[in-house]
Amino acid sequence: MILSGPGEIAQKMIDKILEYFDQVQLNQFIVMPDHVHVILIIDDCLRAETGRNHQRPVQDKNNTAVLKNAIRGGITGENNPMLEKNSIGRIIRWYKGRVSYEIRNKYPDVYFQWQSRYYDRIIRDENELYKIKNYIINNPLAWKDIYNDP
Repeated sequence: MILSGPGEIAQKMIDKILEYFDQVQLNQFIVMPDHVHVILIIDDCLRAETGRNHQRPVQDKNNTAVLKNAIRGGITGENNPMLEKNSIGRIIRWYKGRVSYEIRNKYPDVYFQWQSRYYDRIIRDENELYKIKNYIINNPLAWKDIYNDP
């Protein structure tokens, strides 16, 4: 898959997930022209194994305000699911927000918008993992066939 400028940002931010979420490993991923596939492994034991224990850096007043709201839990208080360090929702929210910010900063004339939701699935066994990884690996070929790209 040959990535556009925004696509390169989306790819770069997938790698950055590991810097912000210490209980996550990337298994397989691909950035497509209009969507992203990512297999994440979320495991509380990874922090001890990898030695990663990153604190999210606060770089300016805007980030500080966001961090303070996240600590309080926003509207939902302590019941905010985004407070869960290793929740898929928090990881996806961070990823989509960071990609949007970077694209809009670097390419202000490019219209970019995520769909409001995402599709997630728990992979329950090795057979299912193999099938999904194979689907991700072959997704660019399917894209080419569907859209008749030369």
